[in-house]
Amino acid sequence: MPKTALLNISGEQVGEIELSEDIFGIELNDIAMHTMVVNYLANQRQGTQCTKTRTEVRGGGRKPWKQKGTGRARQGSIRAPQWKGGGVALGPKPRSYRFSVNKKLRRLAMKSALSSKVNTNEIIVIDDGSKDKTIEVAKAAGADFVYTNGLNRGIGITFKHAVESALDNGADIMCNMDADGQFNPQDIVKIIDPILKKEADMVSATRFGNKKAKDMPKAKYYLNLIAAKIIGSFMNYAIDDLTCGFRAYSRETMIRLNITPGFTYTQETIIDAIGKHLKLKWIPVEVTYFAGRKSRVVKSIFNYVSNSGKIILEAVRDVRPMKFFGWPAFILLLTSLGFFIHFLVLIYGFPIQS
Repeated sequence: MPKTALLNISGEQVGEIELSEDIFGIELNDIAMHTMVVNYLANQRQGTQCTKTRTEVRGGGRKPWKQKGTGRARQGSIRAPQWKGGGVALGPKPRSYRFSVNKKLRRLAMKSALSSKVNTNEIIVIDDGSKDKTIEVAKAAGADFVYTNGLNRGIGITFKHAVESALDNGADIMCNMDADGQFNPQDIVKIIDPILKKEADMVSATRFGNKKAKDMPKAKYYLNLIAAKIIGSFMNYAIDDLTCGFRAYSRETMIRLNITPGFTYTQETIIDAIGKHLKLKWIPVEVTYFAGRKSRVVKSIFNYVSNSGKIILEAVRDVRPMKFFGWPAFILLLTSLGFFIHFLVLIYGFPIQS
């Protein structure tokens, strides 16, 4: 079974962990990885190069000179390729270089890439100083790095450290998942696939798609659904799930996001991404809630709603300042205008025709 070093937040080796043989210990398939790299690069090509043929350039509606008797070569049109300003023969035209790769090959390439990363230490698990055996479970699951904050500094700061660590290690994609066992790790392939295909900059799982979350509390279900609809309508962007903790980010997205450590990170990252015109996509996944389990983030419904509401207002204020301040200002302006007209009527009056 493959092993790798275990480092703390300071980069010091504190132990050694074993990795999953099925994912991190398979024989590398160079052909599968090469195919996926070619697929990724081909899908990035714009295919917009274009040259004009002789039928598309200007001029040359008639022969430049008569057919015979001039001593010069016969010419039919100045739009011919041999003329200056003429059309290009067999030049490139817009085309798509995209091609698809079957699911089995994509998964084989992903496992091969993960297996090759064992020696490069690019898989990270962040521990926020909790006491729920996160480190032990991460080691048993086969994580390359387990970073710990030492103290419980909250999920917002922990996520910020995760993004910084991913960028420092040169990651092209970062996938984060709540370590509460509610999500299936096998769905990671589905979450990162739209980023690999250049279909999205940021991908989030959704609990409100065709796959309903099992045993999800009704209060949490409706509050999250209502919040997603309200923020989506305000941002003019369809939001399926605003607070899901299973997401993937491209490198450009991680660089452009303005991560502000706080109560959480889920709402503000989506609002910030929409405000920066990044493309988001939601993937339905199976989610299972465990009866009787108490959330470490949500102490009470009132506490969660108040903290989340404050975060959402601050994020919307920064992303849509004109709409955030404009509508209240417009309403106040109309109200003041009504009072002003009422004042004029009371003071000066208007003749009423009988």
